[in-house]
Amino acid sequence: MSSPTDSAPLLDASEVSAEQVIDYLRRNPDFLIIHPELLDHLTPPTRAMGNGVVDLQGFMIERLRERHDGLLQSGRRTLSKQSQINDAVIALLGAATLEHLVEIISTDFLRALHLDVAVLCVEGEDKPSRRRCVSGVTCLAPGVIDGLLGPDRDLLIATGDEAGDEAGDEAGDEAGDEYGHEGGDERIFGAGAGLVASAALIRLKLGGAAPPALLALGSRHVERFPSGQGGEALVFLGRVVERCLSGWLDLPGG
Repeated sequence: MSSPTDSAPLLDASEVSAEQVIDYLRRNPDFLIIHPELLDHLTPPTRAMGNGVVDLQGFMIERLRERHDGLLQSGRRTLSKQSQINDAVIALLGAATLEHLVEIISTDFLRALHLDVAVLCVEGEDKPSRRRCVSGVTCLAPGVIDGLLGPDRDLLIATGDEAGDEAGDEAGDEAGDEYGHEGGDERIFGAGAGLVASAALIRLKLGGAAPPALLALGSRHVERFPSGQGGEALVFLGRVVERCLSGWLDLPGG
C-alpha cells in the first residue's frame, strides 16, 4: 500500500527555489531536530567552512556514533563471550579420561569462562543435601533439576533476587528464592554458593538410562550471563559437555 508521500506528485525543481528553502529553514531552525532522518540523505559540508557555518558533518557523525555505539558494544561483548565458549570447548576436547573431563569442568572452565565456580551435577537415588557421587561430581536429590529449570527448559539464567530463562519466567518463579544477593543454591554450589550472584544452569541430556544431569556455572558478578544469543552459546556448551560425557560413559548421544 502506498503512503501519502508516495502518491504525492513530484515537484519540479523550478517550483521551489534555493532562496525559498533557505528562508523556510531560517524560519524553522528546529526542522532537522524534528526530522533527523533527513540527515541520512544530506551531503554534509567539510569542516573548514569559515566562521558562522554549523559543522553539519560533525553533527551527523556524532548522531551516527550515538546510534551505533550500543550495537558495536553489544557485538564486541558477543564476540568476547563466543571466544570464551570456544576456549572451553577446546579444553573439553583435550580430556584424556572421564576424571580429566570432570576436572576440566571444575577448574579450566573457571579461567576460560571467567567464573568463580563450575559444577557438574547428577541426580541420585537417595535424597542427599549435597554430597559427591564421584570425585568432582555433585549428587542431587531426584527432581531437583526439573524443580529449578522446569520440565521443558534447557537453560535457566538466575541473577540476584530474580530468576528467569530464555523461554519464560515460570521456572524462574520457582527458583528465585535460591538466588538472592546472599549467594547461590547450596545444593548445587556447596561451599562456593556464597560467591554466586548469578548463575547459568544448563540441562544435560545424557540419553539411555543415565540420570538427569546439570552443568552449573556461577559468578560473583550479577550481570555475568547474557540472554538471547549469549544464552544460545551456553546451551551449545551444554550440548558439547553432554556429548563428551556420553562418549566416556559409552552412552548414546543426547
